[in-house]
Amino acid sequence: MPLSRWVLALADNSGRTSGSAAALATVTSLPNLDERALVSEAQAGNRAAFEDLVRRYDRDVLRLALNLMKRPEDARDVYQEAFLKVYRNLHRFRFECSFTRGCIAS
Repeated sequence: MPLSRWVLALADNSGRTSGSAAALATVTSLPNLDERALVSEAQAGNRAAFEDLVRRYDRDVLRLALNLMKRPEDARDVYQEAFLKVYRNLHRFRFECSFTRGCIAS
């Protein structure tokens, strides 16, 4: 199973409940949405939007993890934990910063 699919499967089993049926409706043109719109859709419970966010950034996250960790197995664990943490905390994202860069607390 590709890592991004594993992360999404794990997120489904995390015990978090999704929003209303209307929020789960898929967006017909997800690839054309900008990052902000995708995050908003994912926050509303749109699984396809979250999947697209994972697909957009999974290579970069894995590449960074591989550069930081000595063993590929450890890098994959870091990668999975990163996306799981994003999934669990997506509702807290306030759009004050870039989704990919985040904010540095001062």
